[in-house]
Amino acid sequence: MNPNDEVTQKLKEWRLQVPCCADFRSGVWKRIEATKSSEILGRARVGLIGATCLVGMLASAWSGHSYARAQMQAERESLATSYLSNLDARSHAGLHR
Repeated sequence: MNPNDEVTQKLKEWRLQVPCCADFRSGVWKRIEATKSSEILGRARVGLIGATCLVGMLASAWSGHSYARAQMQAERESLATSYLSNLDARSHAGLHR
């Protein structure tokens, strides 16, 4: 007999004996449901983080805009005062108190 024939015969006779678990199917579905619920929680966290970042960016933009407007107004007043004082002949002559 050829050694390959012997291996072939053994493979034909070989059967895997798997112990049967009565609650296998329900266990699989429980794991699937647990995965689904954790995915939903993960998506909720991502949404919450995204909303928090958006609110932070909007607050930063608003406060930056408000600060810039205040600075611009202060500089505008300073420039107007400086311009008008340079035009005033009395200040050039030293007559202005």
